[in-house]
Amino acid sequence: PHFTKAVVALGDRRAIVAHQAIFNAQGVKIVEKGTRIHTGLYEKLTAHRLQTPIDHALTAEDPVNGMRLRQGMQAQLLQHAFYARMAPQASVRDTWLDVLEKLPLPAPISLQLTLARESQPELFGHSLRAAWTMAWLVSGPLNLRFDLGMAMAVGLLHDLGMLHLDPALLDLHATLDRAQRRQLYSHPILSTALIERHHEYPKEVVRAI
Repeated sequence: PHFTKAVVALGDRRAIVAHQAIFNAQGVKIVEKGTRIHTGLYEKLTAHRLQTPIDHALTAEDPVNGMRLRQGMQAQLLQHAFYARMAPQASVRDTWLDVLEKLPLPAPISLQLTLARESQPELFGHSLRAAWTMAWLVSGPLNLRFDLGMAMAVGLLHDLGMLHLDPALLDLHATLDRAQRRQLYSHPILSTALIERHHEYPKEVVRAI
């Protein structure tokens, strides 16, 4: 419900459309194809168990894609000198940015990254910086471009599970109760479950997350 609530709230500010009809577990259509998503649909979407995950049915305006990842990381490098120093040579920096731009981004993953960028910008920035850190950790004269890309995918996607939890967990100053702590501890498992749906990411990526 936290993820759905964030998605419909974003739909009030930016066009999010159902590119396919949404059915409940009993096969009853609850949202028509082409419907624009908004907060008025929240109760309908959460009153039913859906046949397929909601992120598989929606498309957002100006989604996160390879170019947006590259631009986002370039902004991070300007803002955080520490990460720029990880790749002081322009050739290395350009290679890492090229690899980041070409990471596989299935539509549901793109939607979740778009939600992070629009609703939790610090989480999105953290994910980009984690991808960059992973590139630094595996970089070397013998590393393959594919391995570099998969390491960056681990960093970029490792916190997707946080989008499905209580947003209060992202408040660094909040005092968490036991139930909230249990949620927080579960987020790597959620991230793993979200990633292993997609065959674009090998088992090594899932295990690393």
